[in-house]
Amino acid sequence: MPLATESETTLLEAVRALPPEGLRAVLSYAMFLRQQEEARRLEADEAEWDRHFSQPDKLARFAEWSRQSLARCPAEPLDNSRL
Repeated sequence: MPLATESETTLLEAVRALPPEGLRAVLSYAMFLRQQEEARRLEADEAEWDRHFSQPDKLARFAEWSRQSLARCPAEPLDNSRL
């Protein structure tokens, strides 16, 4: 499999030919797109958690698991100097 398709190579060549302001604009837009994709993934993840915890039986099982887990590993005393 080639590293880049012909259209990708053409795009890379066009971006490389841009002046610094153009490169900054392209980079800024690429970063914006990445942030939007991350936000969509987080929203989907949150929706999945909401879906699970809206079911009383799953919420009850999670609460019991949490209680048991915390009982097995008691918390250390609070160190006010670390706050």
